[in-house]
Amino acid sequence: MKRIPKPLLAFLTATFLTGWSVPRVSADILYIQPYNGVSPGTASQIFPDYPTNPTGPYDIQAYDDFVVPKGATWNVTKVTLFGSDQGNPAVNQDVQLQINSSIVYHSPIASGVEDGSGNLVFTQPFTLTGGTYWISGWVVRPETLPVNNPGGQWFWDETQPIIGSEYYLWNPGGGWGYGTSLVPGSATGNPAADLAFEIDGSAIPEPTGWVLLATGAACVFVVRRAKRNQL
Repeated sequence: MKRIPKPLLAFLTATFLTGWSVPRVSADILYIQPYNGVSPGTASQIFPDYPTNPTGPYDIQAYDDFVVPKGATWNVTKVTLFGSDQGNPAVNQDVQLQINSSIVYHSPIASGVEDGSGNLVFTQPFTLTGGTYWISGWVVRPETLPVNNPGGQWFWDETQPIIGSEYYLWNPGGGWGYGTSLVPGSATGNPAADLAFEIDGSAIPEPTGWVLLATGAACVFVVRRAKRNQL
C-alpha cells in the first residue's frame, strides 16, 4: 500500500488540529457593563436585624442578564460587581453571588469579599456554556446594628445604556412596597437601567461548522485513496 502524500497528510493534520484542538484564549475580560459614572445605585442586601420568617421585610436582591455566545465556553476566574458603600463593610456577615439560567431559579455558586472601593469581587472559578444567564450578588449585613457602629447599606451601581433586559429586583418580604415577585428596576420610579459588572476569565470557542466539514471531507478522501492504492 502506498503512503499518503506528504502535502495531503500535512493538510489533514492541520485541518484536524484546527477543528479539535480548540485554542484557549488568555485570561481577559469576557463581559463588562461598566459604570457610567452618573446613574444611582440599587440596594442588594439581606438585613438580619429585621427578622421575619422566612425572610426579612426589606431583604432585596438585584438581578441582571448577560449572554455567553453560542458555541463558546467561559472559564470564569473573577466576577466584579461595581458598587458603593454607605456604611461599614466590616459588619458584613456574608457576601454572596448567584448566576442562573433562569430569572426565577437561584443557586449560589460562589462567595466573595468587598474591596476598598465598595465593589464585590468573587474569585471562585466556574464554567459557563453558551446561553443567557442572570447574575445577582448581595451582602448580608444588619443596617442598624451594632448601635455604636451601624452596618448601613451596600448599593450595586446602575448603568446605561441597557444591554439585553433592564435589571430586576426581588423583595420577597414586600417591605419596599413593590410586591413580593420579581419586578423591573423601573418599577421603583427610576429610569430603566442595567447593573454594572465585569466577568473575567478565558473563552474556549468550539470548532466551527466549516472546519468540521473540511475535516470530514479530508478523511473520506484519504480513506478512498488508500483503498484504491490497495487494489
